[in-house]
Amino acid sequence: ESPGRPDSFIRVRAFPEAAFGDSPADRSPFGLPRGLRTLAFKVIAMALENSELSEETRKSVLDWCFSVLKAKLEKKKVPEGPALEGNGTVFVTLKRNGKLRGCIGNFSWDRPLKDMIRDMTVSAAFGDPRFPPLSLPELEGLEITISVLSPLEPLNDLNDLVIGRDGLYIIHPGGRGVLLPVVAEEQGWDAREFAEHTSIKAGLNPQAYKDKNARLMVFTAPAFSSADYE
Repeated sequence: ESPGRPDSFIRVRAFPEAAFGDSPADRSPFGLPRGLRTLAFKVIAMALENSELSEETRKSVLDWCFSVLKAKLEKKKVPEGPALEGNGTVFVTLKRNGKLRGCIGNFSWDRPLKDMIRDMTVSAAFGDPRFPPLSLPELEGLEITISVLSPLEPLNDLNDLVIGRDGLYIIHPGGRGVLLPVVAEEQGWDAREFAEHTSIKAGLNPQAYKDKNARLMVFTAPAFSSADYE
């Protein structure tokens, strides 16, 4: 893959503008939009819980994801899987032989984390329009990575962006785009280059992030992968 097409790019479900509470009436006494403030509090609690997932639980979740895909391919009942508490949202990335095989994410925190992991795993395997649906033989050698989202936060100054820690999401009238934290680190980009490539991923010109009607949001996405347990 060339730097213009980093393989950690994510297909993203729509993130409703209403969640940001754009009208003054929607703003809380604390200055944050009510919707975003509520989401932030919920996700902060979820993120704290997630950071304490044991190695055993992470491995169980990844094993379950493989079982989910196998069941789907064999048209069998999807197994119940391990118990996970709370709501949350994720990106799921699939790779084979080091190459991207599917990646789907969702910017919505109103569903159980367990359900989101299951559904994004299935979507990455069968719903990424860049690839044909996953086949049964491809389960051999498949790598699954689950990245758990932190709350989205506005980025007002590119100097505040930390390469390797922050992912970037652009909201623009002409399109939306997102790149995971790992992309800038792998590609050796600085903050400006990261913003330019995020704009490109949104179908915009590289300088679109500078537009007055553009909004940049940052997030963290701590991840765990089946490659860690081979």
